[in-house]
Amino acid sequence: MRSMQLITFATYEEARGSLDLFKAKEIKRGFYESDIGYIAITGIGPFAAFYSLQNINFDQIVNIGLAGSLRDDLILGSIHSVASCQKHAWHPKGIDSSLASDFPTLILENKGLRLRTLDFPLYNGHDSLRNECDLIDMEGYGVALIAKTKQKPCKLYKLVSDYCNKESSLVIKNKIDEYSRKIALYLKGENLCEPAY
Repeated sequence: MRSMQLITFATYEEARGSLDLFKAKEIKRGFYESDIGYIAITGIGPFAAFYSLQNINFDQIVNIGLAGSLRDDLILGSIHSVASCQKHAWHPKGIDSSLASDFPTLILENKGLRLRTLDFPLYNGHDSLRNECDLIDMEGYGVALIAKTKQKPCKLYKLVSDYCNKESSLVIKNKIDEYSRKIALYLKGENLCEPAY
C-alpha cells in the first residue's frame, strides 16, 4: 500500500495550476483527489492551516505556495526548499508586550532557506527581520506544526512572489496565474508526490 502524501496550498489561486494539471476532483470543499494524490486548500494564516489539517490523515505532507522575499538576490518566480520555519509572535503594542518573542523554530531540512510565518502580509520590508529569515509567508509554520504534532515528515517549498514592499500586492495580483502554473510544473518535475491510491 502506498503512503498517503498530502499537498497543501493556502489558496485556490495558488493551487489552480496543480488542480488543472493533475486532473483533481473535489471530494469535499477544499479537498481534492488527483493524479498525484490528495490536495488540500487550507485557507490563509497559520491557524487556518493548522486547524484545517488536524482531522486529515496523512503519512507525509508537502506545503507549497507563495512567499515574499527579504533578499534582493532571490529571483521572482523561483522556488526554494525551506530548511527551517519560525512563527513571528505579533502583538499590537510591539514585541516587548508579548510573552514570547517567537515560537520554537521547526527544522525541516539540512539545507534550504529560512521561513518566517506572519499573521498578516508584510509590505514594508521590516529590516529587523532581514537577518533572521529569507522568506515570509502566512501558513508554513501551521503546516509544519501539524506535521510535528502528528510526528509525520513535512516539506515546505516556497515560490518567491514579491519583495515585501508597497508593490507586493499588485505584483502578486498580476502574476498569480503564472505563479500557479510554475508551482504545478515544479511539482511535476520534482516528482514530489506519488499517487495515494
